[in-house]
Amino acid sequence: LYSCNMRILYCLCLMCMAFTLPAVTPWKNLGKVSGPEVSRLLIPYFNSHILNQDSVTALKTLDSLLASARHSPKPHMEVTALSLKGVYYQSRMPRGFTRAEIYFQQAMETAHQYGLEVPETVARHNLGYVQCRGGNYNEGLKNLLAAESDMQRLGAENVPDYERHLYDRAKIYLDFGYYEKAEQYLRQSLKLTSSESMRQRIYNAFGIVYSEWGKEDKAEESLRSMLQSAKKNSDTVAIAAASTNLGIAYLNRGNASEARPLLEAGYALMAKWEGWHIQLVALQARAQLDIKENFLEKARPDLQKASVLLRKYQIHDLDAWHTYYQLRSNWHKKSGNFRQASLYQDSLADIKDSILQIRKTSQLANIETQLMAERYAMNIKLLQQGEKWQRTLRNIITIGAALVIALLLVWGYRFQKQQKRKHQHLEKEKREALERLGDLRKRVQSNNQIIEELRKKQSSRKPDQESLPDRKVVEQLHQTIILTEKDWQEFKQLFERAYPRFLQGLAVKHPSLTEAEIRLLALIKLNLSVNEMAAMLGILPQSVRKTRQRLMKKLGLEDPKALPAFLNGLR
Repeated sequence: LYSCNMRILYCLCLMCMAFTLPAVTPWKNLGKVSGPEVSRLLIPYFNSHILNQDSVTALKTLDSLLASARHSPKPHMEVTALSLKGVYYQSRMPRGFTRAEIYFQQAMETAHQYGLEVPETVARHNLGYVQCRGGNYNEGLKNLLAAESDMQRLGAENVPDYERHLYDRAKIYLDFGYYEKAEQYLRQSLKLTSSESMRQRIYNAFGIVYSEWGKEDKAEESLRSMLQSAKKNSDTVAIAAASTNLGIAYLNRGNASEARPLLEAGYALMAKWEGWHIQLVALQARAQLDIKENFLEKARPDLQKASVLLRKYQIHDLDAWHTYYQLRSNWHKKSGNFRQASLYQDSLADIKDSILQIRKTSQLANIETQLMAERYAMNIKLLQQGEKWQRTLRNIITIGAALVIALLLVWGYRFQKQQKRKHQHLEKEKREALERLGDLRKRVQSNNQIIEELRKKQSSRKPDQESLPDRKVVEQLHQTIILTEKDWQEFKQLFERAYPRFLQGLAVKHPSLTEAEIRLLALIKLNLSVNEMAAMLGILPQSVRKTRQRLMKKLGLEDPKALPAFLNGLR
């Protein structure tokens, strides 16, 4: 019994120590970890722990990480710490885009300074994303497109947290109303992620995409999946977001009875958490529901609270202001105050013009992004128009994309045809050169036979019978086949057509070879006999053999049979 009690006491002590001792932060034990692995270790800790802390604790943790990183010999750690602090400001802090942009800019410059290509690309993506979210589409899209190109070149497996970058791109495509592309990126992100919190964010984005796309069933299914996951993990922020967005989805379908409790729950959770964005969305959705059901007095305080949030946090999101002015205008119309409603309509028109101006002044880097911007601008212009115009716009975009693809295909076909024609021309020249070299070899062989016959004829005569004309014919024939400098240049042109890069490769690999030695190697390449080479070079066969022996030593060859194989290797 005593032994049993001691064991229980020992276990209780261990449990107390586990609860009372501070948790060891992962960056304290990164000394033996290689630079690129630092990001892969810190990012999961950030997603699962830091993002779920309150802002004071989270920022203290991130400051501690950054301080450790700046004393670390690993530049990867400093770049990662700067990037994670930027991500926290971007995703959790009100008016955090400006601070996030500063940290991402520092991360990108630090990575560039140390030549860290992957961290620099990730920081560029993060910088572009917050610039777009902050309304600076011109610089933001440039950075996003450059980062996307670099990530494709580097490979997804080499980019940490790649699923989040896909998610970010989906949100930008959603801003432009390009739902097909947004859905594609979200599906890729969902397939790659193993984080439950990331999965919740993706389900939420799916819900927003499908709601704006007009696919209400899919929107509700995605948001219910998010709510179920959030409740399972007791994630307050995710529960509030899922409840609010699911309530809005029900509201859009006219299901007020199911929408109201969800909107109330989302607002209540965020009022405690001080999450201004979801609070604002929930307030505006509740006000929309009350105005629709003519509960104008009930909608008034929600609109006033929404106004306070917009001004308190200095929110520059044009869509948020667009929704607010639309609700104010509708409220005054139903109240019979058409003059005040008209003033809000004027503000609403200004907001629309501002959004259009942003899209018009954005210098988009490729045609796909330009089409997205045009689609978004056109959607704003056609807010009050029917489905027919939307279908027409979709067809225009499809035709434009088809024309671009067709032009690329035509260009590719012409380029391929041109290359094929050029290759055929080179092959024809090579055949002609080989034929002329063959004719030259036959001429050499024929002349050699005549010379040999005349020499035999001369040798059978007595000295006093030797005729002068026979000697002249032999000399004349001999001169017609010896390679003079002019003949060599003509021969060289033919040879280079037949065997491109042979002479050039020979000169590069063996610069010590003389011109005479190069000529001999060219004749050996043509498979001429010793006598034929001697005749063409105007030297004795013995001289050809000696020169060939010296050449083999210079080329480091011992076996005479290895010389043809060596020459065949020069291509």
